[in-house]
Amino acid sequence: MLVLPIILFVHRYIDDYGRSMDGEFRWTEVGRPLADGLFALVNLGAPAVAVAPLHQLLAVGVLALTAVVAARAYGLRSPLWSALATLPLLGQPYALENLSYGFDCLAMALALGLAVVAAVVLHRAVSRLGLLLSSAFLLASLCLYQPATSGFLPFALMLVVGEILGLAAPVPERPSFWHRLGRVIVTYGLALASYMTLMRLVLQERTSYATEQGRALPLDAALPAQLLRHALEFWQILFDDWSRWPISVPWLLMVLAYAVVVWIAVGRWPKARRGRLARLACTALVLGIVALIALMSPGALLGLEDPLARVPRLLLFLGPLLSALALQIVAGTTQLRWRLIPRTAVAALAWLLVVVAYAYGHATSAQAIYEQGRISRLIGGISRLQIQLPEATITAIRFEGGMPQSPVLHNSQNKFPLLDRLVPRLINDDWAWGRTQLQFHGLALERSQLEPGAFRDEPCVPSDTTACSSEYSLQVQDETVLVRMH
Repeated sequence: MLVLPIILFVHRYIDDYGRSMDGEFRWTEVGRPLADGLFALVNLGAPAVAVAPLHQLLAVGVLALTAVVAARAYGLRSPLWSALATLPLLGQPYALENLSYGFDCLAMALALGLAVVAAVVLHRAVSRLGLLLSSAFLLASLCLYQPATSGFLPFALMLVVGEILGLAAPVPERPSFWHRLGRVIVTYGLALASYMTLMRLVLQERTSYATEQGRALPLDAALPAQLLRHALEFWQILFDDWSRWPISVPWLLMVLAYAVVVWIAVGRWPKARRGRLARLACTALVLGIVALIALMSPGALLGLEDPLARVPRLLLFLGPLLSALALQIVAGTTQLRWRLIPRTAVAALAWLLVVVAYAYGHATSAQAIYEQGRISRLIGGISRLQIQLPEATITAIRFEGGMPQSPVLHNSQNKFPLLDRLVPRLINDDWAWGRTQLQFHGLALERSQLEPGAFRDEPCVPSDTTACSSEYSLQVQDETVLVRMH
């Protein structure tokens, strides 16, 4: 249900335009060597060709298997509640962008699945072999899609909490809290160190994109404060997007339901039985630990100079975190007669995710149709200039300004502010995908080498080298057509 609107309405998403035309892989260049291999396998070798929604359908299968593994880690066997509780894995609103990539989504889904499986393996196999196997899964996740590996920390740490509360499926060995915590940190560190070593051996030269996105914070006295600031920035984005009434209700219900489950679970502790105050203190302690886990869930992303550069698709850690909360709510209410009351929070969040997915699909489709007409008229204006100028006078293009919102997108993002960032506008200042969009429609021009601000800031007057309309202004300078979107 959740992926259907993406299949129906989101036909090409950013990189899909370029890959569907040039057939290149190029994932190794940005530190994702296994993505090249995976795509060559499912696409029957080079060149890459557009086969969407095939990869989205395969991603659903991958995520369904991951969901089963995640649910079994908490001993759940109910198909309905297992599905509802694990829907956020890659169904949370910020992951819709990842699912929209016709070429990339399978690697993204598999990377997230491997991160969650790595957490479950570490929980179930309390041995050195389990630690090494978990690190190997995590390394594979990094080599498929680095941001998806952020799903490991929240799910692994929440399994530690689940073990303490007696909510996780029992395992033969029950090591101490500190032992389990140390295993999670060692596994994550080992995978990151192995990945960085591998990249140094495999990549002699990284692309500017990979270099810019992977620039780490300096190791100095200001590092802890920087990490905390980045963590708070992630959650500030979440608060800004979902603090409005009534879409904030499912989120609040989840927090309330989880607090109830923790209250019930800690009631079985010897220390909590000393009195209501002791039980309240234990509950507050557990909730504080969970809040700390939520804060550090982005993991290595917090160590980047600009971790929010590719928001929202970097917020993949939110899915495993929400799923862990939901799974513990379901597992913690299994024996209750009134279990449907706290479980309503899980169902409400799942319904919110479905509604947002459909709003996203329709808004994306409407924006694409809206832009299609404007792009057609823009291409018409450039073509008329080409006809009235000497041959090869126009060889490059530069954009200033971007496409406005369609009425449907404008209305949808009033309710869900996130949609303004999820729905792409391909012509947006001098973004490379604007040129690719025109190329997709048959207008092949190079990217301009002119400096920003080359556009003459004066009223547009039609002439042999200019064209004017209510939607755009065109000027030809040094074989470059400068496009100003109104």
